[in-house]
Amino acid sequence: MKLFCPKCGSEKGPFINHLCKSCYSEENELAVVPRKMLLPKCKRCGLILVKRHWVEESNEKIKVFLADNIRKFYVDDCSLEAKLEKDFIGYKGKVCISGKAFGKNVDKTYELEIRYEQKQCDQCKKKASSYYEAEIQIRADKETTEKIIYFIESLNEIEKRDIVKKIKNKRGADIFVISNRSAKKIAKAIERSFKTCFKASSTLRGINKNGKEQLRHTYLVRTANK
Repeated sequence: MKLFCPKCGSEKGPFINHLCKSCYSEENELAVVPRKMLLPKCKRCGLILVKRHWVEESNEKIKVFLADNIRKFYVDDCSLEAKLEKDFIGYKGKVCISGKAFGKNVDKTYELEIRYEQKQCDQCKKKASSYYEAEIQIRADKETTEKIIYFIESLNEIEKRDIVKKIKNKRGADIFVISNRSAKKIAKAIERSFKTCFKASSTLRGINKNGKEQLRHTYLVRTANK
């Protein structure tokens, strides 16, 4: 006896729970896909919030965001492919969910929209309040100071984003940095590139609500002529 789909009459397999592949996908949801999703985006620096982390926007990160918001899948070995068009307010397009149901390959396409939700990332909030954990004091002549500042501008985007402000003075320049970790990386990078050394120190600036000491760190970078 020939097998056929009781819904459309097709005799073409594979059959999934007695239905052809096409009818099975029509009758069964493969995942819970929200028609509209809100993607937090920093209005100052352009980072997006994915899985509780502020990151650079990219196709790969958008795919992670989608997978995180499609919370329930009804197929095994699930994967998704997105075909989205970007505009100034977000993305619009389709996402294809594929996997295995009753041991057979199955897929279904859903239309959706991703709209930016204007927020402010943690770093930009700190910048706006002039918060900083560390200061890099550059002590060099004017020409060398300019070279060091230009060098800092060419560093990794993560370290650059942590810089609150740069103030030039007669002795060189002072660089104020949100994160002490970034400040230390910058000071080490200067040390390697300009064959100098830095001196680190710290002062107590207060106690937080958890009773932990809050330190302000200083990295003194002094060139041979200073």
